Amino acid sequence: MRHLNAIFAEKPTAARGAVAAACVLTAALVCAPGVAKAQFDPASMTPAASIIENVAALTFTDQYGRQALNSNKVALKVQEIVDVSVETLTPELDVEANANDQRLAFRIRNLGNGREAFDLSFEHIDDDFDPEACRIIVDWDGDGRLDMTKDRVSSTTPVLAPGESVVAWVSCHIPENARLGALGRIRLRAFPTALRNGATVSDMSKAGNGGVFMVFGPNLRGGTAGTNGGVTSPPATYRVGEVVAQLIKSQQIVDVLDNNTVVTGTIVTYTLEARVGTGGTARQAQITDVIPVGATYLANSLTLDGARLSDAEDGDAGRFTGGAIEVGLGDLAPQSSRTVTFKVRINATGKNQ
Repeated sequence: MRHLNAIFAEKPTAARGAVAAACVLTAALVCAPGVAKAQFDPASMTPAASIIENVAALTFTDQYGRQALNSNKVALKVQEIVDVSVETLTPELDVEANANDQRLAFRIRNLGNGREAFDLSFEHIDDDFDPEACRIIVDWDGDGRLDMTKDRVSSTTPVLAPGESVVAWVSCHIPENARLGALGRIRLRAFPTALRNGATVSDMSKAGNGGVFMVFGPNLRGGTAGTNGGVTSPPATYRVGEVVAQLIKSQQIVDVLDNNTVVTGTIVTYTLEARVGTGGTARQAQITDVIPVGATYLANSLTLDGARLSDAEDGDAGRFTGGAIEVGLGDLAPQSSRTVTFKVRINATGKNQ
């Protein structure tokens, strides 16, 4: 019998011929050797449709003295590199037969230098059973928590800035006849929404931000052209067992530099969801989470099911011990869940403060 399954979740095509043609038709800048490595770091890339201008100067001496003149101005427009990654945040999830809303988490990240949305789809991988009635839920408000009053069942992400990411869940029903130990696997696929009707050179010639040429990055170059292409995640697996409880952890950052990087001062919100299956009541449940090295707990940020808890050991269910948060959940009935959140700030020293 499985008693506790902890899952950590951090809160990506087209024909080579099309890419080669795109490189011929765009500035050599975007296809030059050495660019591929930079494509994985959107923060280092010049935004799509940027104008780069240059004027040279000539100085010389003649019979009239020292002279200076400028050259004509030359300019080029930066084309758009479009690329995406899809990360599996829940590689394996223990589930029960005939269970509803069993969620596998994925992260979709825009690796290009333009603002883009991505179409999402999933595929079953041959295994013991196919999960049923699957749907994709996108974290539309970006808080890393699934809240159906704010988030959306959607096959498309929001428009993502370069480097920005979004979490999506594939929620499925587990067949009633799935045997103990059976596996069901899926993968999530992402493809640029702007190219959903095709990825020919003609399509790509003005699909980029501001009407510039769109060029596939290294991840998308590995696929096939058109709507059947895209970037797929590593497999995520449902494993059928007798589950008493699951603890699912996710994280979401407040981006202080507006480039989706974690730096000194970044605030991270952790969400911990305790879910109880049909295996029986989980009695005297408690969540404990140690503050990670390199971060400082933000006072009075602890919540239980959205209600604020005090940091002191008093009459409510939670407390901050100085090195960890502790929240008592009481007895959890079958097929119930409770959610804890708290915040930390990344330190300058790389040590706890």
